[in-house]
This record gives sequence, structure tokens and C-alpha cells, in this order.
Amino acid sequence: LVGTAAYYFLLEAGSKRWFVLGFFTVLIAKLINVYSIYYLGVWGEDNIEAEIKNESLSFDEQKIHLHTYATISLSGAIFVLLNRIFASMHGITACKSLHDSMLHRVIRAPVSWYDVTPAGRITNRFTGDLSLADLGVSAMMMLTVSFTVDIAINFISIAGVTKGTFAILMFPLLLCYYWISIYFRTTKVEISRLISVSKSPVFVEIQQSLSGVSSLRAYDQIEVFEKRLADKVKVYSGILCIQGKLSSWTNIRIESLGSFVIFFIIILAITTSEVPNASGATTATATSFIPPELLGPAIQFAYQTTASMNISLQIFAQLEGMMAGIERISHYTYEVPIEDQERLEIKDDDNQNDKNKDDEKEIFTELFDDEDEDNVDTHEESEACNRRNKMRKTIRRCFQRIEVVALPIPHQHASERSLTPDDALLPKFVKKMNNLKEIGRAS
Repeated sequence: LVGTAAYYFLLEAGSKRWFVLGFFTVLIAKLINVYSIYYLGVWGEDNIEAEIKNESLSFDEQKIHLHTYATISLSGAIFVLLNRIFASMHGITACKSLHDSMLHRVIRAPVSWYDVTPAGRITNRFTGDLSLADLGVSAMMMLTVSFTVDIAINFISIAGVTKGTFAILMFPLLLCYYWISIYFRTTKVEISRLISVSKSPVFVEIQQSLSGVSSLRAYDQIEVFEKRLADKVKVYSGILCIQGKLSSWTNIRIESLGSFVIFFIIILAITTSEVPNASGATTATATSFIPPELLGPAIQFAYQTTASMNISLQIFAQLEGMMAGIERISHYTYEVPIEDQERLEIKDDDNQNDKNKDDEKEIFTELFDDEDEDNVDTHEESEACNRRNKMRKTIRRCFQRIEVVALPIPHQHASERSLTPDDALLPKFVKKMNNLKEIGRAS
């Protein structure tokens, strides 16, 4: 299972601000939804009281109730829209941040890391894993948070309607739900791995059969390959069947938990309701925990809780599969080794300066060293030596002219020698000539 560090990494990559705003908009939208259901109960109770008095609500009263309910519903829709906007902004920011942070690390990795890391694995990080962020891992995380908040608010609402009595059943139900979720998630991870392992041989077998269909016909091996393909498809289909059975297993148990909640509310409402006695009057068998106008909303909250628990578990399992890719991106962002840039820059500058000095010294040594003039044995060697001496004298005079003309260049007259005062090459040229002059004197 994916650790909490991967979720925190994604949370930071997409900016905590967008996530916090999305969480509060979800919370407000769910509270507005609960209040709208409660307001429907109040509206219905007013109609019932009017019918008991052989009256009916006036058109203006019905209009006020309708406008109030419409305003509440519209407010909830606005907050849901804001939540989707904040989730999208979190996803866009996360995509850019994940790509930039991983690219910044990878391009600064040492060559030894590239020697031991396959190129396909690096490409997969920038394609397959980053596509998970593009496909909406932030939206999936926000949906998981939304359904979790929905479950919490529904449980709190039911506990409030039953005046805390539901807490007796709530904690055992949460423990059972936690056990079901752990079993479902671990099993789904293994089944997903089996699906990916069994699906590849099917496509490989089909590809090989199509590429060698002429050979199969020539050697009469079509039935053999058909049997091999059927066996592999049978294995793959069996694993898919197990995946469907896992979903059915989970649905049955979560629906059972929801049924316990509804059963508890109904039993509590019946045992605490007012019942007629022998004379026809009504007496209360116990304190009326659940008012009539809140019984309907409480049952509706129980139904919503069952659906939210089921959907949240499915979405969270899917989110956990996507977070595996985010965890690999996190590894590339923090664990990939990186070269010391400052040390490399200093080393490169020193090496370049040493190389330049060695090159310049070699040039001046060859130009001004006359050691070969005494080692003349033949006429051809004598002629070659004379030519080299003439060339050295010519180059020496050229450098002397350069020292006279170029080195004392005043800044204000630089333009007369095809160098402008703002020319970036001027200081480099003067520095170079100073180095040449020192090497020439030393030679």
C-alpha cells in the first residue's frame, strides 16, 4: 500500500492553498446539503400541521418555502462548482510542479546514474507516471475527501437526530468498515498485478500469430496456436471474474452495514414513539428521541452513507493505484543523485585555464625554441631548419607589433582599431595578450 508521504508530496506539489480551499468548499457544500434535507422536513411538517387543522398553507407561504429551498440548493451548487475549480487548479499546478522538479533533478544527475538506469525507465517516468497527474489524480483525491466528509457529516447528523444514541453503533460500524477497506485494498492490488501480468501474454500471442500466419498455415500449426491463445485468454478472463467477485463481496458487506444503520434508526423511532392506550389516548413509552420531521432525513442520511461508503472505497482504491506512479516520481525528485554544480564549475574553470596556458606555452616554445638548429646533418634538414627560423622571426616580429599596437590600447581610442569601448571581446583580448606577453618573455 502507498504510504502517506506520497499523498503529502502530491499535496505540496499542487499547493496546499488550493487543497485547503477545496476542502472548505466541500465541507460547506455538504453542510448546505444537510440543511436542505432538514428544511424539506420542516416544510413537510408545516403542511401536515395545516392539514391536521383542516387548513392548508397559503400560496405566499408555499412560495416562501420554495424560494428558501431554491436559494439553499443554489448555494450548494455554487460551492460544488468552486470545489471543482479549486481541484482543477490544484491538478494543473501539480502537473507543472511534478514535471519541473523531476526534470531539474534528472538533467543534473551524474553520468554514472545514467549508466545503471535504463532509458526506458526514465521515459516511463515522464510519460506514463506523469500522465496519471494529467488524467486527474488531484480530482480523484478531492473526490475521496468529498465522500469522506460526506460520511462523517452523515454520521454526525444521524447522531444528532438520535441525540447521541447512534454512537453505540457508530464505532463498531467504523471498525468493520476499516477492516473491509483494508482487505479490499490489499486484494485489489494483487488482482491488478495479476491482470497486468496475464494481459501481456494475450497480446504477445496475437502479435506473434499475425506476424507468422504464413508459417502457421504452411506447417499446419493453426490449431496449436489457437489452443495456446484460448488458454491464455481463459486465465485472463478468470482473473477478471475474480475482480468482479471482489466488488460484489465488498458491496454486500457495505450494504449490510448500511442496513444495520437504517434498522437501528427505525427500531429506535418505533420504540420511542407515542402509542395509543386502551382508552384511545396516547402515551409515550419513552422519551421521543426522533421527532417526526427528522425521521425521514435520518433515514435518507443512512442511505446516503451506504452509497458514500461504497463509492469512496472504490475511488480510494483507484486513487491508491494512481498514487504508485506519484510515489515513483517522488523517488526521482528526491532520491536521484545530483552533481555538485559549484565544484564542477570551479573544476572546469581550472582545467580550462590550465589547458589554455599549456597551449600557449607550447605555441611559444615551438616558435622561439631554436634547439634543432645545432642538430643539422643533411642538406634537406638544413633547408628545413632555415625555413623554420625564418618563420619564427616573422611570427616574432608580428607578436612584437601586436604588443606595441594592441596592448597599450586606451579605452577611448578602441574604436579606431575595430573594437568598440562596449565590446565584450576587448577585456578578454587584452587579458589574452598579457598572458602571451608573459609567456613570450619567459621563453
